[in-house]
Amino acid sequence: MKVLIRDVGDMVLGEFCDEPWGVPHVKFQISFDRKGRVEEITHTEIPPEHLEALLERVREVAKPHGKRLRGMLCTVIVGFRSPSRN
Repeated sequence: MKVLIRDVGDMVLGEFCDEPWGVPHVKFQISFDRKGRVEEITHTEIPPEHLEALLERVREVAKPHGKRLRGMLCTVIVGFRSPSRN
């Protein structure tokens, strides 16, 4: 599960976060069915202009992890650093 968390976090921070959307973090809950397919992704507030593309990319990044995470619900929290913090 650690690899899934890292992969989703890297993707969100690398592809979608030129500006951290005004929230301290985004939380995804990814459920895998018994065959290892991504069944459902729930999430906290995401700007509407990024929603569809972000969920599609989360699904793509999570897909290779399905065989190891069959039947599981995984929580991934991606935190954004404040530019004022060093």
